[in-house]
Amino acid sequence: MSGDDDFMGNLLKQAQAMQEQMLAAQANAAAQTVEGQAGGGRVKITATGGMEFTAVRIDPSGVLYVLTDGPEGSLYRLNRGKGEEDKEKTHL
Repeated sequence: MSGDDDFMGNLLKQAQAMQEQMLAAQANAAAQTVEGQAGGGRVKITATGGMEFTAVRIDPSGVLYVLTDGPEGSLYRLNRGKGEEDKEKTHL
């Protein structure tokens, strides 16, 4: 049964090598920093490959949405920039 022992030994060595490669890839990804944005760049989030958020930047100009509690759940759009507040109610 030395053939079976050799097969199992080689299989374990391959599994260990794959595990080491996976750990190295995870460490490499965790060291990377990425930035995502939405709303035409008004919202920017920076995170590491390890899924740790390091920064959230929100441009206060433009449009601000406010979600309110209620039986219908209402979304108010506040237009900012002209000095006046223009409310537009939208049902969710």
